[in-house]
Amino acid sequence: MSLPDKVFSLPSFKRQLRQITIDSCSSSFHNLSTTNSNREPIDWSNLLTCASMLGNSSKHDHLEAALRIAHTCLENKDLSTAHKTAAGVILDSLTNQPAIKLAIKRHLLKSDFTEDIPLPLLFDVTKRRVEHTIFLKESEIYLNAFQKDAFDKFSSADVVSVSAPTSAGKSFILYHALMSFISSRSRPTRIVYIVPTRALISQVEKDFQTILSSQKISDVLVTSVPKLDAVDFEKNLICVFTQERLHWLMVNHPNVSFNYMIVDEAQKIAEGSRGIFLQQKIEEVMRLMPDIKVIFSSPLTRNPEILLQDLEVGKKKAPVNTEYVAVNQNLIYVSQRPKATRIWNLELCLQNERIDLGSVELESRPLSDLKKVALIASRLASKDSGNIIYMNKPAYAEKVSNILFALTNEDYSENQEIKSLIELSRKSIHRNFLLNKVLTKGIAFHYGNMPLLVREQIENLFERGIIKYLICTSTLLEGVNLPAKNIFLRKPTKGAGHPLNDTEFWNLAGRAGRLGKEFQGNIICIDPDSWDSIPDIDHKKQDVVKALDQISSKMQTLLAYLNSDEIEKGKTNSTLEWAFAYYYSKYRKNELDNSQVLAQLKPFFDGLSSRIDLPDEILFRNPGISPAAQQNLLEHFRSKADAIDKYIPDYPESENAVSNSYVTIMGIINRFLSGDSEKRNFYQALLVVNWMRGYPLPALIDKNYEYEYKKNPKKSLDSVIRETMRDVEEFARFKFAKYSSCYIDILRFFLQQSGQENKANEIPNLSIWLELGVSQQTQVSLIALGLSRQTSITLSEFIADDNLDKEDCIQWLRKNDIHSLQLSNIMIIEIKSHIEL
Repeated sequence: MSLPDKVFSLPSFKRQLRQITIDSCSSSFHNLSTTNSNREPIDWSNLLTCASMLGNSSKHDHLEAALRIAHTCLENKDLSTAHKTAAGVILDSLTNQPAIKLAIKRHLLKSDFTEDIPLPLLFDVTKRRVEHTIFLKESEIYLNAFQKDAFDKFSSADVVSVSAPTSAGKSFILYHALMSFISSRSRPTRIVYIVPTRALISQVEKDFQTILSSQKISDVLVTSVPKLDAVDFEKNLICVFTQERLHWLMVNHPNVSFNYMIVDEAQKIAEGSRGIFLQQKIEEVMRLMPDIKVIFSSPLTRNPEILLQDLEVGKKKAPVNTEYVAVNQNLIYVSQRPKATRIWNLELCLQNERIDLGSVELESRPLSDLKKVALIASRLASKDSGNIIYMNKPAYAEKVSNILFALTNEDYSENQEIKSLIELSRKSIHRNFLLNKVLTKGIAFHYGNMPLLVREQIENLFERGIIKYLICTSTLLEGVNLPAKNIFLRKPTKGAGHPLNDTEFWNLAGRAGRLGKEFQGNIICIDPDSWDSIPDIDHKKQDVVKALDQISSKMQTLLAYLNSDEIEKGKTNSTLEWAFAYYYSKYRKNELDNSQVLAQLKPFFDGLSSRIDLPDEILFRNPGISPAAQQNLLEHFRSKADAIDKYIPDYPESENAVSNSYVTIMGIINRFLSGDSEKRNFYQALLVVNWMRGYPLPALIDKNYEYEYKKNPKKSLDSVIRETMRDVEEFARFKFAKYSSCYIDILRFFLQQSGQENKANEIPNLSIWLELGVSQQTQVSLIALGLSRQTSITLSEFIADDNLDKEDCIQWLRKNDIHSLQLSNIMIIEIKSHIEL
């Protein structure tokens, strides 16, 4: 047994650690009626000595205990300077510089505390700081133990898979490592940074812009638009994409190459159809770019090495699997006291026991589950800010925000930044959107379908403490970085009725504890005994099983799907359809190396291949769509050769584009490719046309509300707002973009094959217009500069020429006074953050 293990197992140490854990946790809640009366004196000298030994361990429990002892010592006003200095040394041994800076900022530790350290210890401190410092262009960057290990692996290996807790600083080291790589290369460096959702694109893009500005690196283009000019490839380039945007970049620029690929939230490779697509793009990039360096990043993964399997032989691979602790996290169960509906008991959950902390009394009886969450949050929330409430649906998030509004007395209505956000929300979502109301009391809600610029500003004001309560949905699980002091949860799910697994729970809970702003964070579980899945207190990591491996282990299910008529009529099972398309493309490329899979699928694929005459290029351009369904669409076009003009999409600005063109296209896509009902063809056609025309979201919402009101006068405006934002994000920008691209590829092929090249060349390329929600080149160029859709559309109203490229747009902005355009202050700040005027 090692020395840290022996120390940690001492009964006297465990008793004292338990006591200070209770003290530090209880101090977080100002309304708590405590019951902890049986205290024993704390021997701080002994406890700090133990912590100094635990700080040299690599085990999660040891590191957590050392950090707890150090910060609780610093916050104890009765302890001596010598004790505080010892606590500072412990934080230094943990390489936790943000905690040291926080302690100095709060005057809990002297800024020159190292002057009081004995010489042998000072030597260790100095050595650590030298070893953990890297040098960038304009600064020295201090890395914690995990970050230093990761940086060394990034520098020496070809492929690295990193697993670390949410608060360990993964993003920080990834960003700064990439800055180091750019600075060290004499030639332009091209980087692709893959994120799981569009909601995360803007955050990563903004983070890179901030770091580049701080390091005074000006020759780097950061973009999230998969449409680049030839001159862009001559620069240092950082592309922040989802796997879908990466696919379209590679389709539009087949010769593109990258030096580095980062796959953030790489555990998503286990999740259904998009996990299969992610794996497919990773494999394709590594096949086409054999010299590329790859970094996978994921939270709390027990087997990060799984992401290194099946990669090219000869590449140097390295996993980084750490249990580094940056902040303490308290798991707290809140349960109703029997027969007292307003009294709720708090229990601190440790590995082997639940400790009674005391109780809080609610302001009123919680007559519904949503009111229960709001009442408990209002009693346990931090006085200032940093309170996240996790809800399973956007509608629930809005309802809880409205209940909190009634419970909160603070008035933020005169805060200028709140007023600016309300103005932006009114103009970019709707004048009667509930957000506008709740913001006046420092409350906001946040979910993935909301417009980018509004979400960004909500995040900004929450991080700065201007917004006190933030009610979020599963966007937080996708990696959006919103650390908080308290996170409140009740029966958390992902999507409809899918309880969070342990990895998802702790990934979400990892936001509790703001590194550099708090020493600890609280994960507050409401009614835990009623949950369908109780989180494992031991923080046990879970194995990642790739989505394709899950399919191949149940090959009979895929074979049954392939031998049914489902593959002929469009999507009915997304994951199986993606697996079918993936394996068929591998078969066509002679890359289906798994002999067992090949033996089972080859007879079916041989028969299918004999009847498909679509070029492989089209099948490969449209992954995730049944090759049989694609062939059926081609045969339909052949059967309608005499009337083919009605299948050619009109430009969105064309008169009667909806009724003359897109209703028909929608019906064909739903019938042959997507398998969806055709009952909403007109609504969907109207939505996508108006979206591509660049209609502001409020206009889309008003049109939809008018349409829905005729059918159901009782339908609320709030639900229409949510549904419109959902349909824009999930249908127009994602689903229809995917299927319309396939439709156009097959239509073009038919026209070319039938000698109608002119018609084929006139077909508009809808994909980029659907993704961005604009169709004018000037608007596309403004978005390519990093501006949001709202800002780009608003600016384009003042620009006469609708065909400007990116450089033309920059010159227009520099020649014109943007302050005279009556833009919102938030839009002006956004423009200045992306373009040097």
